[in-house]
Amino acid sequence: MKLDKLLVDQKMARSRAEAQRLIKQNAVSVGGCVRDCTFFNTGKCTCGGWEKITDTQYEVPVGWCVKVGNGFWRTVARVDGRQGVDQLNGVGRCNI
Repeated sequence: MKLDKLLVDQKMARSRAEAQRLIKQNAVSVGGCVRDCTFFNTGKCTCGGWEKITDTQYEVPVGWCVKVGNGFWRTVARVDGRQGVDQLNGVGRCNI
């Protein structure tokens, strides 16, 4: 599946345009960590399992994980103009 579409499908970005912006800003990584990696406790990967992607048309292999930023939930301003924020997931998986 294309990376920009996957970000929208996994609710990690609200639109394809936002997904492409995140990818071009070098904020998206694909891959995954081994079970004993410190990422699961500290948010910092020590196993080298993640690769930064800047190509919006990158094909994510089935079963690989995708993360935005450090992988934690992100709050961003609402797109509908109403007051408040949207909460977006930081980590998703390619199931297709």
